[in-house]
Amino acid sequence: MPDKWEPQEYKGFPFELEEKGLDVEEGTFAGYAAICGNLDDGGDIIEYGAFKKTLAERGPASVKNRIKVFRFHDFHQPIGKTLELREVPKSRMPKNLLESFPSITGGLYVKGQISHTPAGDEVLTLMRDGVVDELSIGYDSVKEYWDEDDDSKARHLKEVKLYCADPVPLAMNAAAMITDVKEPRLEETEDTEAQETAEAEQAEETRQAEEARAALIASRIQQVQIQRQQIEEL
Repeated sequence: MPDKWEPQEYKGFPFELEEKGLDVEEGTFAGYAAICGNLDDGGDIIEYGAFKKTLAERGPASVKNRIKVFRFHDFHQPIGKTLELREVPKSRMPKNLLESFPSITGGLYVKGQISHTPAGDEVLTLMRDGVVDELSIGYDSVKEYWDEDDDSKARHLKEVKLYCADPVPLAMNAAAMITDVKEPRLEETEDTEAQETAEAEQAEETRQAEEARAALIASRIQQVQIQRQQIEEL
């Protein structure tokens, strides 16, 4: 049994990684974490508006953002946070999605930021290489109904409580995409650290040289004073 603070269900969606989105700057990604209106492989249909209440209560725009990013839905490995979450109506969905899946009624757009940690860097690298090419949400079903009149016998999710939006290897729905992925620029961080180290070493060498010069001057002054004292004693 999952812990009480973990979601009871997960639902994932493949995304497309665009080459132009690979910017090693902020460690951010953006795309559609859920699609509304179409039947997924789990036999569910998320209705448009199902995320409205949970986003208002616990999303990035609420008083306390409680929708996080985890490594492959492992709640013991948080790797980032959601920066933006919003429901997008069908009229504003990407054209390629509408052409491929005309039944969709909208989607859940997410922009997230992955932290610069070993686990976070691993996930970003896998996303960049196309190994991790799907997004998945962790949620609880709050309001639902079964469409017995439909041949699909689909479960309609009218309201959900959202916990996370995570990059994962596998998903249930064939309709989703990522529009932007950015990875921390590690080489710039390393260059900056090397430059700072070199500057610190140079400053230390300068300080030591000044101390040695001051000591030499003090020694010479002392010698002169001793010589003067000796002359006065003659």
